[in-house]
Amino acid sequence: MKNNTTSNDTCYTIQPLTTCIDIKTERRLIASWHTSGLTDTQIRKMLMLYFGEPAWMNQQKLYDSYRFKDIVEGLRFHSRHDFVEILLRCTGFGFIWKNDEKPHTDQNLMAFYTPIWHVSDEKDMGNNPDLNSSVQTLHPVINNNIYIEKKIRLLLINKKMTIISHFLKKFYFVLATSDVPLVILSAIVIISFELRVLLVK
Repeated sequence: MKNNTTSNDTCYTIQPLTTCIDIKTERRLIASWHTSGLTDTQIRKMLMLYFGEPAWMNQQKLYDSYRFKDIVEGLRFHSRHDFVEILLRCTGFGFIWKNDEKPHTDQNLMAFYTPIWHVSDEKDMGNNPDLNSSVQTLHPVINNNIYIEKKIRLLLINKKMTIISHFLKKFYFVLATSDVPLVILSAIVIISFELRVLLVK
């Protein structure tokens, strides 16, 4: 989704890793945010960032700290501190710190990202390993969807082939028991074979 509150050429040059998300992962994500004390309004705002707002990302597809002010204004958070406090309670995002040894606070946060857009690193993800492991496998979902589509297509083709084969068997029987010239019969067999080949493609 494109954000209307800001304009940035970045949104035209970067693309997400996937346009699909597993619904079970999304539900677990929302449930964990709700458990962390986020309101419905805050969850909606964080979902916008999670699904991806390229106008607020840099070329590495990170939400860097220089753009936090734009995010705060665009999504109408009370303040930068309020936004970061909510963000740090949201499992599923990846966090990049200026200094890993220092406390993970507003001042120490250099950038954050969503695994839908940026390749996630286990050490950047929060403290919920079960949820984060499912979040980190989001990008293969699109491949799984392609596999399912191909499987459905093959099933449909097989069903068509079964119906056509059944029809042709009856048709061949009628032709074989009638006085149709052999040339015409051969032509019909060739045409039916070509029809099968076209259906498989």
